[in-house]
Amino acid sequence: MACASPASALRRPNSYSTASVQVHRTTLHVLVIGATVLLVGCKREPIRVYTVDSDPEIKTPSAVSTVSLPDEIPDGWQAEPPTGVRKASFKIPVDDGDRLDVSVISFPGTAGGLAPNVNRWRDELGLDLLSPANVAADYPETEIGELTYYIADLKSEERATLGAMLPVDTETWFVKLSGAVAEVEAQRDAFFDYLSKFQSESGANADPAKRFAAGDPEMAEPPDKPTLEYETPEGWEAKELGMMRVASFTITGENDREAEVAVIPLGGSGGNDLGNVNQWHTQMGLDPVTEDQLPELLQDLPAGEHLFKTIELAAKAPLPDTNRKRRLLVAFLRHEGRTWFFKLIGDDELVSEQKDAFLKFLESAKF
Repeated sequence: MACASPASALRRPNSYSTASVQVHRTTLHVLVIGATVLLVGCKREPIRVYTVDSDPEIKTPSAVSTVSLPDEIPDGWQAEPPTGVRKASFKIPVDDGDRLDVSVISFPGTAGGLAPNVNRWRDELGLDLLSPANVAADYPETEIGELTYYIADLKSEERATLGAMLPVDTETWFVKLSGAVAEVEAQRDAFFDYLSKFQSESGANADPAKRFAAGDPEMAEPPDKPTLEYETPEGWEAKELGMMRVASFTITGENDREAEVAVIPLGGSGGNDLGNVNQWHTQMGLDPVTEDQLPELLQDLPAGEHLFKTIELAAKAPLPDTNRKRRLLVAFLRHEGRTWFFKLIGDDELVSEQKDAFLKFLESAKF
């Protein structure tokens, strides 16, 4: 087959309370939206990697906010200057010299809705993804203070995330605490006490919360789980499949470097491109982008008999526990009523080394 020039980038009620907080918790599950793969083709031009700077000219604009952040912060939380898309940022020192990270972020509108955002956090911890129906069933509304939140309480073997989603009239706020499991658990009461102090000038947010739970109408659920034929590259170790994945692998490199590959088919359009790209940017700690930037960030890549859109993103800051940076490669394709996401994420150097293998994997895919 003659090779065309490929893309430049590949791109849940238990109740408990703290001081004034009454929280209904739920076991969180999630629907992941970013499947990814990095691609390289014959006689292809060099891959461009984007690390978007904190330029106010390119941030996604938000309507004037009706949300007021708490004036008081929990004991031990150290405020840091907000950067990029963050409205507030805190560090929490812990005994072993590490520190926990708390971020406060807002996006316009529903920011994709409940399922994609819960799944994004779930994916960061390497947890299985859930269908939109399961997310809706397992993540009921949670009343904290005078506002309605959705709470994601997620744990992997070593890492944990406490995530709160606060939808209001024109925007959605995300408050996220992440770090080692024991240290995150020790900050649980402080986290919910902080949430209880948020205020919204527009008052109760029940209606925006329902819109947020409904999510993006383009995120349809497939009628069944399709199959995928492919050739497994050397060194890729197959993992047990989760609810949404049709293929899943781990890759181990030198010096304990790790990466993960996932293939996830979603029904319909799989969401709009801008929403997906901004979710991936958030996952990598990058600033959001605008619609005008998509043509540069999303590149077409011919592979096999199909034409994929690709994006590649490199994190600007290393993970606090490993001091290593991450890289994300995504390729997606809308095909016969579904959107297929191929995703590679992990150690920066290892992901870069696996680009040729990803391209061959993509070219071997038969839907």
